[in-house]
Amino acid sequence: MELKELIFYVFALSAVGSAVVVVTIRNIVHAAFSLMVTLFSVAGLYVFLQADFLAATQVIVYVGGILVLILFGVMMTSGRLEMTVHLERGQLFWGGVVSLLILLLLLAVVTTTPTWKGLEDDGTPLRFWRELFSIGLGFQDDLDDSTISEDLQQTFENNGISLSQNVTVSIEAEGSKWLITDEDNKQTYSVRRKESGLRIWRVAGTTHQIGEMILNGKFLLPFEVVSILLLVALIGAALISREEVKEEA
Repeated sequence: MELKELIFYVFALSAVGSAVVVVTIRNIVHAAFSLMVTLFSVAGLYVFLQADFLAATQVIVYVGGILVLILFGVMMTSGRLEMTVHLERGQLFWGGVVSLLILLLLLAVVTTTPTWKGLEDDGTPLRFWRELFSIGLGFQDDLDDSTISEDLQQTFENNGISLSQNVTVSIEAEGSKWLITDEDNKQTYSVRRKESGLRIWRVAGTTHQIGEMILNGKFLLPFEVVSILLLVALIGAALISREEVKEEA
């Protein structure tokens, strides 16, 4: 077993184990700390999925913000709240039915989702590309010779990209795909042949991809709906707490 596989299983077991503790332990403070371990472990799994933005958001927002707020709320109200829960007839049964249906739904998603290994066809790590601009087909001869001509370098500069002198060109697919590596600037560009010309792509992080999908893609409407839902919940919580203050006064 490789080291990365061992780390993955550690995060996975930690996430599952701490999640079980959250729903089974009676001490609510200990449950909150177990939830912190769960969120950290899920962030680690996001890293394995190359979702760096989601991993950072998981730690900063959920662990650093929401969970700390929960802990403060629990500790400040500990001993002041007396809550008695009465289970009526049938609640346990229907709760078990709903839980079973959710479990079956999750299993269906797991079994029907295509396997994603995080690798390209040639076995290299998967990278996210962003299209920058297009150039003429006349530059293909330079790329086939694994060289960067002055005209090609000037074309990059005209589009706002300055290449250093330490640039290498490698052929990924004969006559259709090339890879330009700028060692000094730590940038990688992909050149792909299309009917309209040669298109230049650059490796982009998942943050840019998520932003494009949310603001310019099909997830714009769900994103706005969730935003409105959270705003309504915030207003409702403020109104409820305000009414309680009036009753106490």
